Amino acid sequence: MEIIVNLTEKEILDTPNDYELGEKVRIKYWEQKELDVEEKKLRDMDGESYMLVSDKNGLVMGMHIPLQNEYTEDGYDKCVICGKVSPYKTTTHIDLRMGYVEGAGQGCFQENVCEK
Repeated sequence: MEIIVNLTEKEILDTPNDYELGEKVRIKYWEQKELDVEEKKLRDMDGESYMLVSDKNGLVMGMHIPLQNEYTEDGYDKCVICGKVSPYKTTTHIDLRMGYVEGAGQGCFQENVCEK
């Protein structure tokens, strides 16, 4: 299982102490791992599954109900129109994706390209 930890340039520059930066990376790793585990639990549930969408403070902003076959077994989203597998995991924040439409889901990740 591959877990990608993203740090912003601001986070890196604001944390000049390597020990503190390592701690920040470790915290983000465990947060991402927890998200991956929760996502797997949701996929393995019988019946309808859903995911709560929350902000960084934990305030619930909405609910995401996946469509059938909306993502692959390894957690990558598919285009909701043509079904192509996108390079984005379901845990990747929507602000970091190309082609994501709030309320609809992951569209084609290449601008103006979709087979349907």
